[in-house]
Amino acid sequence: WNLEPGQRWKYRAEARDALDQIGVSRTWILSILSQEELERVTQDELTLLRERLEETLTVQRDVRRELEDLAEALSTGEDASDQAPIARQARTGQDRVSTRIDDAAERLETISNRLLRNRMSDAEELDWIQSLRENLDNISKDTMAPVREKLDQLARRTAQGEVSAAEAEEAIFEVRQAENQLGAVVSDIQEWGDMRTMIRKIEELIRTEKDLEERVEERVRQLLGGEDESEGGN
Repeated sequence: WNLEPGQRWKYRAEARDALDQIGVSRTWILSILSQEELERVTQDELTLLRERLEETLTVQRDVRRELEDLAEALSTGEDASDQAPIARQARTGQDRVSTRIDDAAERLETISNRLLRNRMSDAEELDWIQSLRENLDNISKDTMAPVREKLDQLARRTAQGEVSAAEAEEAIFEVRQAENQLGAVVSDIQEWGDMRTMIRKIEELIRTEKDLEERVEERVRQLLGGEDESEGGN
């Protein structure tokens, strides 16, 4: 259709049957974004993703604190079965963390595919997004899956009154590793976002400066042109 960035098209399909009845599809709106607009949308989505992962990191920290409370209770001689609600809550929190990490990896895959579909394979964000998705996939498979299994076992043994403080400490160690890995991911996204924001601000300042220079040059040409006309009239 030879559409240009900034254009919007609405279209729909209509069909007529043998009884002269007309069927109409839903209306679709096609918006053509420029490369700069698409990069800006991508940056906004990465910012939302970072906020989502920051919330996930908070949940992961809560899981670790709950396990620390469990270990402290067991070390002071409290009955293990009485601590079953804490163990179950920690296991449920870990399930939430794993689900959110999987969702984040899927979202990054969607963003990556959209950039490729829009022929932006050279976009600076693409390689970084794909690398981040792979990192989240690895965390989900290699770290979160074993931690969830560990906490599931811990919850069962706690309910049965068979768990020890040492087992709780082992779980804390593994959960802390997951927390550190997730925290590193959040930091990477934060640093990337800060860097891209600074770059965009600099680019905007450069464009503003260039526009100002062009306006000044145009004004100077107008003034010089007016003087030439005055001299010619004399």
